[in-house]
Order: sequence, then C-alpha cells, then structure tokens
Amino acid sequence: MSLQLSIIVILSVVVSWYLLPMALRRISERRLAAACRHSRSIVLSIDDGPSKVLSAEILESLERNNIRASFFLLGRNVRADPSQAQALAEAGHEIGSHTFDHANGWKSSPVRWAQDFSQGRREVRGILGDDSHLFRPPYGKLSLAGLIQAYANRTRLCWWTIDTKDTMQRLSANEVLRRLDREGGGVVLLHDLDRGEGQNGTLSHSEYVIDLIDKIAAFSRENGYRIVTFGDLDLG
Repeated sequence: MSLQLSIIVILSVVVSWYLLPMALRRISERRLAAACRHSRSIVLSIDDGPSKVLSAEILESLERNNIRASFFLLGRNVRADPSQAQALAEAGHEIGSHTFDHANGWKSSPVRWAQDFSQGRREVRGILGDDSHLFRPPYGKLSLAGLIQAYANRTRLCWWTIDTKDTMQRLSANEVLRRLDREGGGVVLLHDLDRGEGQNGTLSHSEYVIDLIDKIAAFSRENGYRIVTFGDLDLG
C-alpha cells in the first residue's frame, strides 16, 4: 500500500470513527435550538445523579417552581441509591441514562463503552421498566461504534445547547439568562453532584445549581417561556 493510500485510509477511519458522530451531534444541537426557539421553550437537563444531598434539594426547587426537568442518571448512582432515583421518577420528572460509570466514548474501547452503556440502561430501566429510551453520552462524546449501538437500541440522543459549565469555570446566572434570551430558549446543562463549599465568597456547586434553577424559572415566567422536558419538544 502506498503512503498516499495509507494516509487516505487513516483519514477515512478518523472521519468515520470520530467526526461523523460529531457532525451528527452538531446537526441535532441545531434542531434542538430551533425547536426551543420556535416554541419558546427551556429544558432543564441534569446529569450524573442521583446524589445523596443535591438531588433532594433539586426536587424541592422544581416542586417550588412547579416545573419538570430531564435527569440523566448514572447507573452506579442508581444502584447506590435506588430510592432517590425512584423519587425523581415518582415526582414526574423525565429520566434517561448516562451510562453506568461515565465512560468517555472517545477514550474507551468499543467493548468497554458498550458494557457501560448497556449496564447503565439496565439500572435505569430497573427504576422505570421499559419506558427509558433517553440517553446522554458522557462528555458529549460518541465514537461510530457507540453511535451505532445507541441507534440499534432505539435510544434518543439528548444533547444540550447551553452548557453552564457548573463543574468547571461556571457561567454566571446572568450569563445563562442572557443566552436564553438571545437564543429564544434552549437546553440547559447542569450536574447533580455533591461537592464542597464555595471559596472566596463564591456559591458552592449545590447553591449555584439551586440558585440557577430558581432564576431560570423566574425568567421563564416573566418572559413568556415554558419549561419542558425533552419529550415535550417537537423536533419536527
């Protein structure tokens, strides 16, 4: 095989393995943004739970504001605290899978990722029965093998349009609200994680999440938006 042909083959594999799923994700994100803008909708999507403390606080905030959210649960956390996962479902919130152990689709072998995907779905379906078909890939990363497996299992891939970066250099609540206003709604990404206190006068992770949920709820009421789940969105 010539060097030129070898390069073409390698590039083809890379494009198929990584770039094709990424391109399909971008298309899906644009469809999500358009659907939210068209219906003036906001989706609160919350990953990584259930947690021992924050899940209950999130439930209280959602109940206080009379809104529903979409939770993408880790199988290991469901197994550790099935009663909290059940509480989320019984409160009427939408539940999806986020794998069992949060495997990165770009860094894990196809076999390892397939096991994590399947095990996570089993744990969530143990709570919901056969109704769980929503799936959010950890880190937003899927390889071609992962994409095929997700489609083969008839899961709906649930991306987001506004990352609050609450686990890193978080956006301020005002920044998130400005983006929602500018973009006419959107799918907001948050995380259900128990973390330590804030430093140097900053909010802790839990305080930030609850404060942002409350502010988004108030923003929606004051500006004519509706807060919905993924299942409520009409993607055409």
